[in-house]
Amino acid sequence: MSASTFGLKNEPQFGDLDAPDPGVNPTQAAAYAALVGNRKIGTTAQRDALTGKDVWEGLLFGDITTGIDYRRTGGAWLPVGGDTGWINVTFTAISGGTTWQNAAAGEEAQYRRLNNVVYLRGRIALGSAGTAFTLPAGFRPGQLQRVMVRDGASTNFTGLNVNVGGAVVVGTGVQPNLSNIYPFPADN
Repeated sequence: MSASTFGLKNEPQFGDLDAPDPGVNPTQAAAYAALVGNRKIGTTAQRDALTGKDVWEGLLFGDITTGIDYRRTGGAWLPVGGDTGWINVTFTAISGGTTWQNAAAGEEAQYRRLNNVVYLRGRIALGSAGTAFTLPAGFRPGQLQRVMVRDGASTNFTGLNVNVGGAVVVGTGVQPNLSNIYPFPADN
């Protein structure tokens, strides 16, 4: 007998009352088990294309494009261990249509996750207090990270917070050096 319905993970389901034979189609069941399990392997494009019953919370994906393993958590793909390499931040727009920016060439604001520890580096500028950028899921601390950082261009200091939602908030208009932030565990 062939499956009459499919479950949340697209697994074949067989009804007890299906006629004429209540036996399971072993070929169909084996094909499904071989196809999915709880781990898939493929390219970044294949991972990003997973939708519906082909993706679920807790699914592991070995990405052969990046060489990083990911786990589906909270509807997002989060890296599991390993090294993401340095990733450039996406700055937040502020009033007047301008955005935060890098303070100087060679000091680009970046983040990295190495074995579940997040590192920041670079120096940012624009001169207005507020959220400079937001770290994506998988690069956020489990509790507020609050530090005083030195301005990379002078002896001024400013408060800088990395919130559990990922917002990196600068307290004043100096050009904070992100490399002064202590690494923190990536909890979400």
